Amino acid sequence: MEVLLGTERNLVAQHRQPYRGPLTDTVLLDTLVANLASVGVTATHRVEGHRRPLPEELRQALLRIAREGMVNAVKHAPGAPIELVLAYRPGEVELTVANGSPTGAPSAPLPGSGLGLAGLTVLADKLGGSLRHGPSHGGHRLTATLPAP
Repeated sequence: MEVLLGTERNLVAQHRQPYRGPLTDTVLLDTLVANLASVGVTATHRVEGHRRPLPEELRQALLRIAREGMVNAVKHAPGAPIELVLAYRPGEVELTVANGSPTGAPSAPLPGSGLGLAGLTVLADKLGGSLRHGPSHGGHRLTATLPAP
């Protein structure tokens, strides 16, 4: 239980740090998966479609959404593998954070507002996109679809 709580706290601390440096899709996904691995969480990632440069505001939104999805997966599905998928489509980009079934017991709640998903929904709406989340194959799936040049 202490290890899991420490893992969650480390991820929350990383989640709150602003990212500095070039934020390409490769850096985004590699960094997020490395952060998970550093605290003992199994994660994979992939990019689908034709990669293209994205505006800074969109890249930062994708990072925020991915981080929130990862923290939620670790908090609510301890031990479950996490998959991040960034899909480029004509006129849009879609980010999915999915986790499988938990293999451990949830830990004590961490401090937070409890408004993470609501805030992400507002963010996606502000950018002209959408955010969906809910149960999926014994786990949970968070998908943001945002307009992209």
